[in-house]
Amino acid sequence: MLYAVRTERGYFAVSEPGIVTVHDDGETTFESARQGRDRFLKLDTENIRRLQEVFAALASEPPSSLPLSQ
Repeated sequence: MLYAVRTERGYFAVSEPGIVTVHDDGETTFESARQGRDRFLKLDTENIRRLQEVFAALASEPPSSLPLSQ
């Protein structure tokens, strides 16, 4: 979700195109393919601390409005 709403912040990189396969045992694999439709998000070690701080701030922020009681 963070990537979707804050793409411009550069928290994640995007993989090369490829194909994700879900196997019968639930394992998923990714195979690079020039015309592949799938990608995955990549996180470098420099952004781990930055993301922890963002997640903590977002999780502790009060709601912007409360629902009306009935």
